[in-house]
Amino acid sequence: MIIVAGLGSVDDYLPFVEAGAGELFIGYVPLQWREQAPYDSLNRREVRFYNVQIGSMSELLILRDMVRDAGVPVTIALNALDFTPEQRSLIVSMVRECADLGYEDYIVADGALAELLCQHRVHLSGEYGELNHLILADMKSMGVTRIIFPRQTKVEEMESMIQRFPDFEYEAFLLNEKCHYTGAYCNSLHCDELCHACRIPYRLFAEEGEIPGYNRPGYEEDHEDFSVPGESGCGLCRLWKYRQIGITHLKLVSRGNDTESTLEDLSAIRTALEILEQAPDEQSYIRKMKEMIFPDGCSGNCY
Repeated sequence: MIIVAGLGSVDDYLPFVEAGAGELFIGYVPLQWREQAPYDSLNRREVRFYNVQIGSMSELLILRDMVRDAGVPVTIALNALDFTPEQRSLIVSMVRECADLGYEDYIVADGALAELLCQHRVHLSGEYGELNHLILADMKSMGVTRIIFPRQTKVEEMESMIQRFPDFEYEAFLLNEKCHYTGAYCNSLHCDELCHACRIPYRLFAEEGEIPGYNRPGYEEDHEDFSVPGESGCGLCRLWKYRQIGITHLKLVSRGNDTESTLEDLSAIRTALEILEQAPDEQSYIRKMKEMIFPDGCSGNCY
């Protein structure tokens, strides 16, 4: 299973690769997009003024040379939920420029855009909402190469879809940014000016009472309580099942995180994968993994 990490700056490419990332993804918002669609997002990180976006062709050129040397590919995220026809035309021309530099992989959440980019390698974003095998059938007909499952997808649901369509690559969330919203239906903005809905204090209840793990008293309080890998969402205990059902890629949500935290997360995932290779069964893996990575206890904020 390949670790996929978010990249906010070209400076982080080599450290992340050396730490174990087998693939990286970036946000790219060039000048022509800012001029022609200044108030619309190009991906699901509407932030533009800290390290979540690359904003120039010169940076892509530098990154391209790094990719050629290190051999670890980079995918460009274009996964805003929908675009106008005019915006799609602009994106197609942008992708043509990126492809000329050697970038062939794109994360997309707009179905019409996925079809327009069918000559490239399209990863269907979890923001699209891959909820059943019927959606996967449509994506197969469009030539999509990878399915990124939404955060909330149960392992059993993943397994059912993978069994029906074994030819896709499959990516599942592993660390950070747990959220009870389904991205395909979320209109909150992850922007500079506003606190997005994920960070508003909340508690969730079901018929039987409060749901464990779904209680956010406040973003700052959460970060004061724990400083462990996956403090805002963790699926390391799922790794045994992920391997068993055919997950090929593991998403580390890290674009926008500081470099040191991402390096710690990458180290934790590498350790977990090494333990996974040696463990005779699932319970042995979980026990050893928690002893090695969480000797003082994990956050309990499980996917």
